[in-house]
Amino acid sequence: MRIGRVAGGLIALMATLAAMVAVLPSSPGTSLASVASVSAASAPCTKRALEGAMRRAHTKARIATPRAFGCARGFAYAFAVVGSGTVGYEENLLFRASRGRWKVVSRARYCKQPIVPARIKKAVCYSS
Repeated sequence: MRIGRVAGGLIALMATLAAMVAVLPSSPGTSLASVASVSAASAPCTKRALEGAMRRAHTKARIATPRAFGCARGFAYAFAVVGSGTVGYEENLLFRASRGRWKVVSRARYCKQPIVPARIKKAVCYSS
């Protein structure tokens, strides 16, 4: 269990470093403050991280299938099953990274904004 946590932490650290490096070469005038904001907003693109956000927003929510999610530039989507048995329902969720973790956000509010990457919009904003 401890090795899994260490590995998960290393993966999250590598994702943060990759986000920081991605900002630097394309923007020679990038300040350290803007790099820090990128790393602070980054969250691991894992089923576990997204389901954590789902649990904070819904009770008994889970990602429908192992690959029913995706992430890009601080946003993510997941095809979720909320509830269980006859009282469960499917929902397409939109997430935004905030302070190193995901938060479920309103599709109605964010899907109409240009800040949501096209790949995420295509997956979750044009469906019910």
